[in-house]
Amino acid sequence: MESQIFHNLNEVSTSLIRAAGKLGDSKRVLQHIAETAEDAFGADICVIFPLNPITGKLISLPTTIGNLRVKNEVLHDEPRPAGLTQLVLKENVVFVEDLEYKPEYHSRFTRKEGIRAVVGLALRPRHSKRSLGIIYLNYRQPKAFSLAEHESFSIFAIEASLLLQEAWLAHSYEEVARIGQEVNQNLATIDDLFQVLKTYIDSTLDNSHVLLLAEFQQQTNKLEIHMHWQDSDISITESLGGACKYVLETQKPQFIRHYSKEAGKLPFKLMPITGVEEKESFIFVPLLLRDLCLGVLSIQHTLPEAYGQDDLFILQALANYISLALHNMHLYQSLNLLNETGQHLTLHLQLKQTLQVAADKIRDAALADIVLLYPYDQAHQRFIAPPQVAGTLYDSYPEFMSPERPNDVVALALLQKEPLFARSLICQFSPTAALRCHSEALH
Repeated sequence: MESQIFHNLNEVSTSLIRAAGKLGDSKRVLQHIAETAEDAFGADICVIFPLNPITGKLISLPTTIGNLRVKNEVLHDEPRPAGLTQLVLKENVVFVEDLEYKPEYHSRFTRKEGIRAVVGLALRPRHSKRSLGIIYLNYRQPKAFSLAEHESFSIFAIEASLLLQEAWLAHSYEEVARIGQEVNQNLATIDDLFQVLKTYIDSTLDNSHVLLLAEFQQQTNKLEIHMHWQDSDISITESLGGACKYVLETQKPQFIRHYSKEAGKLPFKLMPITGVEEKESFIFVPLLLRDLCLGVLSIQHTLPEAYGQDDLFILQALANYISLALHNMHLYQSLNLLNETGQHLTLHLQLKQTLQVAADKIRDAALADIVLLYPYDQAHQRFIAPPQVAGTLYDSYPEFMSPERPNDVVALALLQKEPLFARSLICQFSPTAALRCHSEALH
């Protein structure tokens, strides 16, 4: 009998691995696991509740396979604090051979569907405390389970957990790739980048986790920090220090599972941020592009052991996209600044050439020896030095010919808004000084 059970289990394992569909398609994988379990163990109804392994919360509606008596009606209630779900999460495997003798484990679903026996399996990979889901095998007749069946259920749960874990990782990497493509499509600001990055919280974590993006400002040796926590955004500038400084300098990630226990052994001290609750779980990864560290990406939580090694790998993959986006943003900003500077210089050169042509034309038309053309900046209400000169100056330099006194000829002409004519120049100075006569020499 037992040899037959284990032979069947081998066939079940083969069936479970085969035709699971695209790993990133969690819905299809859940359906495949439920169908395999229902067929392998002869259950009337198989139900899987998928859980987020990081938050422990239900991801979506349960997957149900079997002959339902009640259709088109949601019968699954939220897990009760002292209900069967919590017991399964604690014990990994729970057998209820007859619900009539364990009425406390009855639910609206089991009563409506006439369920008498239940097997609950926590879908949790070996050596992991995080659950990926719970599978319930429901029977409409009381059922006694042998020790061999106990073992086969446990083995099935482990194999199904591995398949579901791969599906979760594939989904997470696809989500990271989606975010990475989105942040690299638009060369905008770090604020825009962070808004897109927050969708990682919505799709993978929840608002009890802190998401931190710190951009290193090399000119000031400071960090521009953007944080998202409990539906709030925090933006601050801090001096370089703490874990971020260590990660920037070593260019290596830091994974802290239980800070209050590990604090004394860490090569740095965490810097508290005002208004943010102290955390126990941390992952810090550097934002690297070649050998240049552009900043730090971090997720944090108040509970210890909130993250696993897989979360570190996923965050590192996300950091690669963020690093490229930051580099492209810096490059775009530099090119934009260079373009603006070039346009400014071009306009300045064009203006100077235009003024020089105007001064030359005036000199030719007036048959003057020298023409001085003073441009005026209306916005700042000042003359732009030096003036444009048409003709030959003997011992004067245009760089020093800036009208500063209120009774200079140029200033008076601007004030009176009409031509001024000098009949005689009584000042016996250089040609430049002669142009700066007192007002009584003017009519």
